Amino acid sequence: MMRLTIKKNLMRLLSSVSLLVVCATAAAHSDIYLGVSSGQLQTGLGVCPDASCSTFDVFPASVFAGTFDQNYVENNPGFLAGPGDLPVSTNIGWDFLPMTVNIGPQTGLVSTLLYWNGQGSTATFGPPPTADYQLGMYGRNNEVAWAEGGDALVSGPTLLRTNPNGSTHTHNFFALDDNDDLFDANASAAGIYVVALQARATGLTTSDPFFFVWRTQESFTAPALLLARQWVEARAETLVGASPGDFNGDGLVDVADYTVWRDGLPANYTAAAYDVWVANYGAGAPASRSIPEPAGCLLVTLALALLPTRQPS
Repeated sequence: MMRLTIKKNLMRLLSSVSLLVVCATAAAHSDIYLGVSSGQLQTGLGVCPDASCSTFDVFPASVFAGTFDQNYVENNPGFLAGPGDLPVSTNIGWDFLPMTVNIGPQTGLVSTLLYWNGQGSTATFGPPPTADYQLGMYGRNNEVAWAEGGDALVSGPTLLRTNPNGSTHTHNFFALDDNDDLFDANASAAGIYVVALQARATGLTTSDPFFFVWRTQESFTAPALLLARQWVEARAETLVGASPGDFNGDGLVDVADYTVWRDGLPANYTAAAYDVWVANYGAGAPASRSIPEPAGCLLVTLALALLPTRQPS
């Protein structure tokens, strides 16, 4: 059995930057590690000294990044497990998961596909550029499932089948498509695309959500990829399963979220986010309570904050 070193003690040293450097420089190859812990599928970053991946180290990770080629397809990173890491001769499946945006102008958005144009110094994710956009992953028999920006889970086919010793080294293709013109190199909008997935197998607890952050090839999206990855990593525990209006990510939509909304105006939240909070107030709570109204002075402050300004001539 291959002996894997779980580098958990190094996690504090691994920022988004260092993970990207590990993937791009020192290691000849890195993939998404799949394993089992306490009966649940787990993900991590598998870093190999060479392309064979006959040995590799595993780092805790749930956010993974990649760059589409000129045809908006890519099969790196792949999926990796050593002998005995997974059940033998077993089908591993996946699902695309809806994500909930709880900050910024798109507060309340629930979508299986998020998009940011990569412009500016702050990542601001919202819906795909148009309703025709979809991001898919191909399974074991070239079956494909698409994250189309809907608000419901998309069940995928078999991702891979493990080897008789419980290992795998599989590279599945991802593809970005808009308006059913796959492989059109001039069509898709430049920027960053995010999907959330879970891995599943019969007899095992489904994995926690993990995320793919994909960029298009334009040069300006390279630095944007790091900002996007940091945005996702900061919300990895709340993007999936959170209720719209749960601005502090504690699983409840309550007065505490109102405070976050109020204190975040107007940089992080809009007036419309208050309506999202009202519509979902009480979610996750054992009993509903009365909904506080914004104070009059706050409404005046908000109105003034949202007015257009002019620079003195």
